[in-house]
Amino acid sequence: MLKERYLKLEKELIGEVWQTSEINKNMLILADEIGSRFPGTQGEKQAQEYMVSKLKEYGYKDAKAVPFKYFGWKRGDVTLQMVEPVKRDFTAISLAMSPGGTVEGDVIDLGTGSPEEFEAIKPEDVKGKIVLCSSATSPTGKRVHRRTKYG
Repeated sequence: MLKERYLKLEKELIGEVWQTSEINKNMLILADEIGSRFPGTQGEKQAQEYMVSKLKEYGYKDAKAVPFKYFGWKRGDVTLQMVEPVKRDFTAISLAMSPGGTVEGDVIDLGTGSPEEFEAIKPEDVKGKIVLCSSATSPTGKRVHRRTKYG
């Protein structure tokens, strides 16, 4: 029941064009079939080839991939270690585009990184500290953005 209500609302807000159009088909292929398109990966290459072929199919006979320079980022090795009250190593990954370096500081745990958890603390309570949030996937997809927004 709830799902049908949300689907109806989605159709009203986004419009039927997004539900049945060529745009939607292309988006599903790029997102679901090809998947991650992070620069320099096989997924990026597949997406490029797919879009060039689609442009040609749409009548752009001279469509082609053109190399260009851009600022990139490559995820490197990460270590995360608690040193007090006991010494312990943790598995971690860096947030895309994070600069390299060493960081030390007190840690504040913000659970899942929900808006309520961020709004429940004062900015001065986290200033100069390392904020820890669960890596669980957010249903809204906004947690990584919020984590960077709040510093």
